[in-house]
This record gives sequence, C-alpha cells and structure tokens, in this order.
Amino acid sequence: MSRYLRARAKHKGAELPDLWLADRGGKRLAPIDDTDPEQALILLERARTLDRYNETLYQEIARLQARLGQHDAVVRTFALLAKTLAELEEDPSQEAVALCEFLQRSRSADCSLGRTD
Repeated sequence: MSRYLRARAKHKGAELPDLWLADRGGKRLAPIDDTDPEQALILLERARTLDRYNETLYQEIARLQARLGQHDAVVRTFALLAKTLAELEEDPSQEAVALCEFLQRSRSADCSLGRTD
C-alpha cells in the first residue's frame, strides 16, 4: 500500500490490508485476498473513497462486481469513474473502456463512459 493511502486510511480510521492492489500510479503491487470477494469489494470501495481518482481501484471494483454477478453495478462503477475524472477534465483510459466493454459484452449495457473522442 502506498504511504499516501496508508496515511489516509489511518486518518479516516479505516482498516485496510497490508497487501494492496495498486499504488497511486496504478501499478499493481499485490492482489487482495480473493477468497472472500464480498469483503474484498467492501475494502476496495473504502479505498475508492480515500483515493477517488485512482482508476485502477474502479477497475478492480468492476472486476469483482462482475465476478459476483452485479452487472448493473459494473456500469454504475464506470459511470462514476467517468464523472469523477470529468472533475479533472479527463476521460477514462482506453484500458478502462475496454474493460467495461469486456465485462459487459454479453449484456446490452452502455459502456461509452461519456467519452468525447
């Protein structure tokens, strides 16, 4: 876990695991224990509130939501990512768009994420 995220978690009283999935740059550091995907999803959602602009967190949340069969939540997660990044006048990465499309391929969900290109 990055020092930034650990400090923010400590300040907010959050209990986050020592092994974390990404640093602030989005580089994967270690997987979250996936033996309890619902608990992992709770931890990822908590981390997202601490690091709102970390696109990797949204992607990992969406992967878990898809794994848990929460396909509508996948679309909402990517819509939230697009809205959050719009605050910075940024769009989700091509990787994020591709992941959304991949996770929803068998469904008719709109994964355009409001891209302007």
